[in-house]
Amino acid sequence: MKKTFLYTLMLLFLLPLLAGCNGPPLLKGDYSGMEIIKHGELVYKTNDVRETKELVDMINRSKREETITQELPEPVGTLTFHRESEEITLPLYEEGVVINEYFVYASFDF
Repeated sequence: MKKTFLYTLMLLFLLPLLAGCNGPPLLKGDYSGMEIIKHGELVYKTNDVRETKELVDMINRSKREETITQELPEPVGTLTFHRESEEITLPLYEEGVVINEYFVYASFDF
């Protein structure tokens, strides 16, 4: 009985650690909005902080791998995050985005 409890406790402790094995967050800070441009057209824009944070969190949790951007095809658009006096624009692909030499596989629904 004690062993089962101990194994359960260890599993509960290790699961969050294993889920976050993608490394440190690539997008840091609070963003006030975002916009998505695909094939030269604005397809989505929001100033909803909660919605923007959800997408940032999804990107930071998603699978990533190192990449050389010259080896990638042309992006289909851009994903831009806004905050006070700064914006971060990322190349957007059908399967994800590129951030700091990482290709992030994110299942965007837009």
